[in-house]
Amino acid sequence: MSADGAHLGVSAERALKTILGGEPEPTKDEQMDADTFRQWLLSADRADTYEESARLCARYLLEYLTAHPEDMQLPLNATLLSEGVWDRAAVAMPDLEELGHELTGFQAGWAFNAARRCLELPPAPNPALLEVEP
Repeated sequence: MSADGAHLGVSAERALKTILGGEPEPTKDEQMDADTFRQWLLSADRADTYEESARLCARYLLEYLTAHPEDMQLPLNATLLSEGVWDRAAVAMPDLEELGHELTGFQAGWAFNAARRCLELPPAPNPALLEVEP
C-alpha cells in the first residue's frame, strides 16, 4: 500500500502535512469518498499551485486510464519488464507531458494513486516515498 494518502481520498498537500510536517493522519472528515474524490479531480483545470498541479495530473491520468483500460495494470514508470503508464499517457496527452516537467516525484505518484482509487484499483508504491516493511 502507498503511504501518499490518495487511497484515503485526501489531497497531496494534506498528505504531505502528515508525511513531512508531523500532523496526525487525516480524519474521516478530511477524507473524500470515491465519487466525491473523482469529481474533485475531474474539476481540475489549472496548475498554478502545488495542489492544483497534483490534481490536474491526476485528472489527466484518470482520463487516460479510463480511455485505455488495458494499461491499468502497468506501473507508473517503466521497468525492465514493462513500459509505464506515464510514458504511454504522456505520448497520448501532450498537456500531461508538459505538466510533468513541473511536478515532483511525490505529486506524480500521488496523482497515479488518486486515479487508481477512482478506478477502484489498489494503490501502487509512490516512487518518491521509501516504504519500510516491518
